[in-house]
Amino acid sequence: MPCRTSRVWIGLLMTLAASAMAQSCELDLLTRAQAAAVPEQSRSLIVEPGRNQRQLPGVASAFLTSLHCAAVESIVFINDAGEESGRLGWVKTSSHNDLVNLDAREHVLSERSLDPELNPAAAGNVWAAAIDAIVHEGTHAAVHLLESQAEHIDCMLAMFGCGEADPEQWSSASQALAEELVARLRLDGGFRQEWERLHRAFVAADMAREYGGNLTPAVAPGTDAATLTAAGFMSPYGSTTPGEDIAEWVAKVQTHELADSTIAGAAVTAEPEDYGCQALRAAGESITNATAAAYTKLAFLRDVGLVSQAAFRSCIGDLSIDVRGDGLHFFEVDGTGDRSFGKTFSNGLELTMGTQTGSGRAVVLIEVTGVASFGQPGAKEESPARATLTIDMGDPDDIPALSWPRGVYRIGEGVTGFRLTLDEAAAGTFVATHGFVLVTSSTAESIEGSIVLQRADRPFAPMGVPYAAADLPRITFRVSSSR
Repeated sequence: MPCRTSRVWIGLLMTLAASAMAQSCELDLLTRAQAAAVPEQSRSLIVEPGRNQRQLPGVASAFLTSLHCAAVESIVFINDAGEESGRLGWVKTSSHNDLVNLDAREHVLSERSLDPELNPAAAGNVWAAAIDAIVHEGTHAAVHLLESQAEHIDCMLAMFGCGEADPEQWSSASQALAEELVARLRLDGGFRQEWERLHRAFVAADMAREYGGNLTPAVAPGTDAATLTAAGFMSPYGSTTPGEDIAEWVAKVQTHELADSTIAGAAVTAEPEDYGCQALRAAGESITNATAAAYTKLAFLRDVGLVSQAAFRSCIGDLSIDVRGDGLHFFEVDGTGDRSFGKTFSNGLELTMGTQTGSGRAVVLIEVTGVASFGQPGAKEESPARATLTIDMGDPDDIPALSWPRGVYRIGEGVTGFRLTLDEAAAGTFVATHGFVLVTSSTAESIEGSIVLQRADRPFAPMGVPYAAADLPRITFRVSSSR
């Protein structure tokens, strides 16, 4: 058995309780009378909300997920721009993580700017921007809530700072929801830390670009949607830091249908800024190097509960991975040179996490059996076969902090690899030496993705002839706890 320590079955992790998802989204709108709930330096700047400002939290709540609702307990209008001009809102990182502050200055989110009668030409756009700001800042609050339940955060691994929020800022129900999500997605090492690791892996595979840092975008404003998305980002602002990357993906996905709508009787005329969605919807049906990072990051946000399933589907369009239930699914070259579905290996499907004997590396191992064919067209032999996918997860000492596999892994890097063993046709056995594994979704319920083989050796073939690259199958996989 390759794994000699802990065997972790995905079905044994705590699943998300349905009752925990049914969070109410009644956002408290603070007034001057509740100044004690606001950071001391902002108390004198609280704006008494007008009629439109009082309606805004209720309208915005329709664009929030249950996790947002658990993380954001109150909203306040402040006659200030916070620490940085140009932002419509902010959430403090050192305290009051459950409070969304909104800039209520005259030409920002003031009562006058939101009033369709006083600002008929632009009120709809102001409403849309305000909703976007609440979702964006609410996402920061949700990340703080998730981090408050992670027990193995290593701030030394963070690229742009790291801080642990006090869990007592939130209700016991909110803490319980976050605890369950952390368990469901194995995020004890930190949600943002996993996001950073995920992005770094795509950068290393030349499928994304590094962050610019602070307020410096890695991708210049005005860059076309396809180029921006190929870099792994939703927007130029999202390319500054991991935290803003997360918040921009969530806000733009959750609110992208506001374009061309009418809010509070005012038309939204501003051009939509959901550049990542625009590129994904235009990409067709197959995930490529240019869309892998964006798709996987978006699926991660859906899995953790920051993006709704409906918003996810609306954003990605026709993109998908052809996963046909549990097992490894082989798509093979047919007589025309195209790839079509060939067979599924699903017998004895097993997933384990542990320490690999020999290498001493922490790995996730997927093993399955089936029947494979080998030989020339018209003279193919069939043989019982075993397929083994090994994903190198790193140092075994880090297993408590390791998430489920997620993102891109290079075959041949560490012990990541794929092997197909034909028991009765040894010459057909092959071991992948180049390619990558793309894991697009990982939760306690299921893990799924694809394997792209670029080169494979046939160790038992005459003279060790390599497998012809053009004949290598494409493989998709799914392992679920309900099998």
